[in-house]
Amino acid sequence: MSKISKKFVEMRIREAATDNDNTGRSMTADALLKATECSDKLVQMFCKYIENYYPKTGRGSRLTEEHIELAYLKMYEACREFMDNDNEGELIWLKRRDG
Repeated sequence: MSKISKKFVEMRIREAATDNDNTGRSMTADALLKATECSDKLVQMFCKYIENYYPKTGRGSRLTEEHIELAYLKMYEACREFMDNDNEGELIWLKRRDG
């Protein structure tokens, strides 16, 4: 079960569609549910990255706003690279999924 609301995801999809001059975007209920589940998984992955990347105990183990920002920027850059190189990224994704 996702902790992210379907309403929130629908709102974000519609905002993205409007930004892309596609105000007539339609989606099935199943597509919205899948987008919600995938969004939740991305948030979980981000949180796991933060937990694994920074020390668990001792000096420097307290998470700060800077830690979160740095982790976000790394993830954002990876996502942007994937999106900007869609054809190449698609091939990488297929190789990882199949192999």
